[in-house]
Amino acid sequence: MAQRPVTIEISGFKKRDVISVRYSFSRAVDNDGQPTSKVAIDGIHVKVKALEDGNTEFSEWMCDPFEYKEGKVVFQSTDKFKKMKELEFKRGYLIFYQETYDEGAGVIEEFEISPQEIKVGGASLKVVWGEGIV
Repeated sequence: MAQRPVTIEISGFKKRDVISVRYSFSRAVDNDGQPTSKVAIDGIHVKVKALEDGNTEFSEWMCDPFEYKEGKVVFQSTDKFKKMKELEFKRGYLIFYQETYDEGAGVIEEFEISPQEIKVGGASLKVVWGEGIV
C-alpha cells in the first residue's frame, strides 16, 4: 500500500486509486529568462489501475469531444490518512487516453485532462479559451 494514498474523483465516475499523477504550470520566457506570457495550465497526467468490471468510462469520455468534467485529486497524509492537499479542476477535457496491459502490473489506464480552471490550496488559475470545437 502506498504511504501517501492518492485518489481521483471525477463527476459521474467511480473513485479511483492513483498510481501516479503529475500536473504543471508554465510561462514562456525570452532569451534573458523574463516571462513573456501568462501562466498556462499544462494539464493533469494521471495513471490508474483499471477496474476489473469492464468499465469503459475513460474511453467513452475520450471519444466525446464536447464532454467536460469536474473533479479532484486528493493527496492524503500518512497521519491516519488525513487529507494533505487537494487539486480541484473544472471544465476538464480528456485530451489523451491509453490503456496498457503488463503481466506484472495488470491493466493500467493513463490519461491527461486539460482543465480550464484549476485550484491547489490557495492558488487558483482560470484560463480564457478562444474559439474552438468546444
